[in-house]
Amino acid sequence: MPDLELTGWLLLAFGLYSLAASLGELRNPGQWKAMVEGLNDSYALSFLAGLVVFSLGFAIALAHPLDLSADPRAVIVSFIAYGMIIEGITFFAFPRSMSAFATRLLSAASPLWVIISALLGLIAIVAAFPLLPF
Repeated sequence: MPDLELTGWLLLAFGLYSLAASLGELRNPGQWKAMVEGLNDSYALSFLAGLVVFSLGFAIALAHPLDLSADPRAVIVSFIAYGMIIEGITFFAFPRSMSAFATRLLSAASPLWVIISALLGLIAIVAAFPLLPF
């Protein structure tokens, strides 16, 4: 069973990341799209993005193993970690497909994604606090 304090810290990190990314896009509209276009333009950048996402996901999965009978927040954190592993592998194997998919996603509903990202970040932060030692 994963340590619930670790679950809390990981949820806090995911939430802060998601909220900060949303605020960045709100302050500089088009930032996300430019980032994805940069991935389209550079195989090296796509590879590095895949390496970072894969490595972080793998490290989180090792430190926070999946236990379906655990607290639902712990299960969600584990699923996020496994999703990161899959995303990283996909960046390695299909870099253009990943960035093309992201471009279509961001073009279709950019303001909506900012709102969804901010809300998910806030939810993760709120869910984390009961698990943290302060």
